[in-house]
This record gives sequence, C-alpha cells and structure tokens, in this order.
Amino acid sequence: MSLDPYLSPLTKKPELITRLIQRLEEELYKGIRIVGILEIGSYAKREAVSTSDSDLRIYCESPRGIIWQTAGGRMNHQLSDQLEAQFDRFALRDRSRKCLFLNWIRINQPLQEKLSEELGINIEFGFADRRFYEFQLQEANEVFCPEYQYVLGSLIHFDPDHFLERWRGQMRKSIPDPVRIFMQARHLKAPPFELYEHLEPHEWDEYKIKKCL
Repeated sequence: MSLDPYLSPLTKKPELITRLIQRLEEELYKGIRIVGILEIGSYAKREAVSTSDSDLRIYCESPRGIIWQTAGGRMNHQLSDQLEAQFDRFALRDRSRKCLFLNWIRINQPLQEKLSEELGINIEFGFADRRFYEFQLQEANEVFCPEYQYVLGSLIHFDPDHFLERWRGQMRKSIPDPVRIFMQARHLKAPPFELYEHLEPHEWDEYKIKKCL
C-alpha cells in the first residue's frame, strides 16, 4: 500500500527531526536551543505536490539574549514593520538582554540548502524566539498576532515542553478581533498584497525556482 502523498517527509521519517535539531544547534549562535518545530506549509494544508518543500517554523531560546529573525521572501511590509515595533517593545522590557539577529538571506538560505542535501529532504525554515511570541499572544487582543494562523493550521513535529499544544488549546477557545479582521480582509475581500505583488518579479524567484528543478 502506498503512503499518503500529502504526508510530510518529516512525518514519514520522524528520526530526521532529531538530526535536524542537532544540526541547527551546531550551526547557529552558541547557546541557541531549539524548543519547538511546526510545519506550516503545503503539507500541513494537504496541498503538497512532488516539488513541495517542508516549510518549518522553528522556535528557539538562548540564555545569551533574545532572537530576532529578519523577514525573508515576500512579507507584507506593513505587517513586517508592525512586528518589528512589537519586538522593540518586548526587548525594552529588559535592557540587559542583548538581541541576537538572524539574517534570513545570510543564514537561512545557505543553511537550508546544506541541510536539505544532508537530510535528503527539501526544507525551508524561519526562526522565532519563543518568549517573544508568548509576549505577542498576551497582546493579541490589541495587535494582530500571526502566530494564530501558524499554530492553528500546522503540524507539530517537536514540542517537548508542550507549549505549542497549550497555545493551540488557548487559541481554539476564542479568536481575537485583530486576527479575525485580518483573516476576513485576506480571504473575503481583495487580498491586501499577495495576489498583485506575486505577479511582479522578485529577487526571491530565482531561489524558489532552483529548489523546484
């Protein structure tokens, strides 16, 4: 009997998760620890095709400071600015903590290519500081929190402290107004940016096309 074609490669071979975590912690700043992994892309949505990659959201912590991942790909500039402002508010709560910046293009892109080859699967990932997104959830009734769409529509691959399960349980109880308004605007009205911006050439196109060849 053939396997479900929509089944994530990381679900088919869960042992790859252990290897992925080991390699990420070896490659990142010393002291960064992986504490959670979500799969948020086409496999989670059951829309995968033969060239689909495993799109991962990787939650981290570090005793050295708080982690900020620069945006990669085609992110809505307004949302990106909003998240940066929120991160600044979070960082100002404790000025003794330094910020560890992970540049998407400089770190993620070459690391994705290296680990995809090593593990034999096509992966992409972004990093998120667990503590910042817990702060985001506290402000979710005032400011749009993207984590709602990530956590509710994803596969949980790694969650030893069960914080992702707790987040999901809390999120299912109620949807804050900023999240509801954003999702209504995105799905029931004209898309705020995706449709039209994706029709224009972008520096990201060459990388994405290369991954599909």
